Order: sequence, then C-alpha cells, then structure tokens
Amino acid sequence: MAGGEGRPFYSVALDADDHTWYALTPEPESPPRHIPALRLWVGPVDVEGDDDDAGPEPEWARMIRRSARVVAAYNKGGKIGRPSKEVTEARDVMAVFERLVDDLTDRGVDRDAVKRAFETLRDALG
Repeated sequence: MAGGEGRPFYSVALDADDHTWYALTPEPESPPRHIPALRLWVGPVDVEGDDDDAGPEPEWARMIRRSARVVAAYNKGGKIGRPSKEVTEARDVMAVFERLVDDLTDRGVDRDAVKRAFETLRDALG
C-alpha cells in the first residue's frame, strides 16, 4: 500500500498475476460507485518522544504533554479532512489547560517591564 499515504481511498481489483488475491491501488479521490473501493482510516497519530516511563509525574501532566504532542504531530502532518477522535480530544485537553493557565497567571504583571528591569540591573551590576 505504498504511495497511498494521505490518500484514504483504494480501488479493489483481482490481482493480475495471481487471481486468488486482491490488489489495492491508491486513488487520489473517491472512485466512482461502480468500481469496488475501500476507504482506510489512519490509526493513532505517531507522536515523537512518546514515552510511558516519564518518571514520578502526575497522570494529568502526562496527559497534557501527550495532548500537546498529538496536536503538534497532527498540525505538522497537514492532513486534509476531519481530525480523528484522538486529535479532537487532545485539542479539548489543550484548550482546558490554556484556560487554566490564563486563570492562574497574574495578568497585572507587565512581563516586558520586568525583563527590561532585569536586563538593566544585569548590565549595571555586570
């Protein structure tokens, strides 16, 4: 099935060499209804750095880290169509996490002013 990556449609035909097997041929789009076809959905998103032995970290932290990697891998892949359930759930987890960070972060602190003050002190004491 090489060459069919990113193309979920395959036409089904009897193998020309051995008439006991069927051959799948990748199609750029859905073939006409009179041609036998198969649509394959891709399995879970491959995530780089996905390790189960992350050490003594709470389960919620592992879930957030994994969700961030799933969303990043999906965005990097450039897939067309509706995202899988795994990607949708990962996006939901990230949205809740981002809202939580916004709620818990002190919005009254001007981070640029703090950075400028730090750099000024570092240069003066340098």
